[in-house]
Amino acid sequence: MGLYCINGHPLSSEDEQCSTCGAPYAGRKLNKLAASGLRKVREKKGFVQPGSEDEWWKATLISYRLGFCKYLGGHPARTKPKDGVTLLFTNDGIVVSGFKELFRIPWADITELAVEGSSEMQRRVTAGRLLTIGVFAFAAKKKSVENHSFITVGMKETEVLFENEKKAPQAIRAQLAPLIAKINAYGGSQTESVTNETRSEPDAVEQLKKLGELRDTGLLTIEEFDAKKAELLKRI
Repeated sequence: MGLYCINGHPLSSEDEQCSTCGAPYAGRKLNKLAASGLRKVREKKGFVQPGSEDEWWKATLISYRLGFCKYLGGHPARTKPKDGVTLLFTNDGIVVSGFKELFRIPWADITELAVEGSSEMQRRVTAGRLLTIGVFAFAAKKKSVENHSFITVGMKETEVLFENEKKAPQAIRAQLAPLIAKINAYGGSQTESVTNETRSEPDAVEQLKKLGELRDTGLLTIEEFDAKKAELLKRI
């Protein structure tokens, strides 16, 4: 195992800037085979150059894989849920794939990365934060298995939601901790600050229709429906 930059070139210390490409330390030690493979990939795509603080993904090697996920919804490129999805966390962003790539989310578009358990997700859904995802998000709140994990990728105008039944939230949170910390610190490279309160929400009338569907299917109690209905009617 040795020290290499994010483009696979050898370094003599972690603090050294690569004399070949100017890139920083990869963030963890690599063996020669891994470094060689990384270098070949970078040569094909063009070496990653160090970016500004807003482009934090250019200053470290990002390589995480989370399999056995279910896509619940939220991304405009795919409206239907899908089982057997793998999340690949790369320097280009989060790549969502099944047998083939479904879509990808560049880091520059990501404002939040959260990993939660069933009880935490229930509070988020009840608060209406995931209404844009529809029935599937509300179905998630009825599950009581605590080792179910829900991964939320926040974007400027939507939230993309995934479920994982194989790993507990604590385990996934630990795996993705460096990425979560960076996103919390920089919030992507959006030109304006985006918070949960200011993120665009669907039209109130459309939300009422969705709430009616959820009540009719039994995924939402009458009490929950009435409370949310009263809140939405104030906006009309």
